Amino acid sequence: MLKSIELETNARVKVGDLVAGSDDQVITIYCYVKKIDDLKIGDDFDDGKPPVWSAQDALMGVHSTIAAASKGFFKRMKYKHECRLLVPKSQIGRIIGKDGRTIQRLRTKIGTLIEVAPKDARRPVHPCALEVDHLVTITGNPEAVSRSLFIISAMMYKFPPKEHIPLDTNV
Repeated sequence: MLKSIELETNARVKVGDLVAGSDDQVITIYCYVKKIDDLKIGDDFDDGKPPVWSAQDALMGVHSTIAAASKGFFKRMKYKHECRLLVPKSQIGRIIGKDGRTIQRLRTKIGTLIEVAPKDARRPVHPCALEVDHLVTITGNPEAVSRSLFIISAMMYKFPPKEHIPLDTNV
């Protein structure tokens, strides 16, 4: 399935190895961008546009594949859908916004719970995270989670990370 997403989007999708102490695996999705197109992200978070870049297209494909495979589980367990992203430190401020305004507008407009795990040197954000990562958790109904993921990934595209992010699968 991931290979077909790669072929359709021209992005790379890598599934990391299991990390001791975690049930999760990191899925790294990337592409090479020569020039970042000017992207307007308005206060209304109008995401009715097609994916901005091939990695975003692949991200949405991977997310919908995982969500579809988990649909029965979430329904039986009466859980809301959840998506977790590792976001580099240099990008997290753009997602949160000044005084938390951007993330609050996202929460209110779309109706998802979006949490950013605080950095704490005594407690790693997540066993799979790099030193520079923050863990962003999006929770809500499937459509709202997908919409929030689309908007957050567009913000990440518009403001690329300043850190070097290794693309190997062993985090």
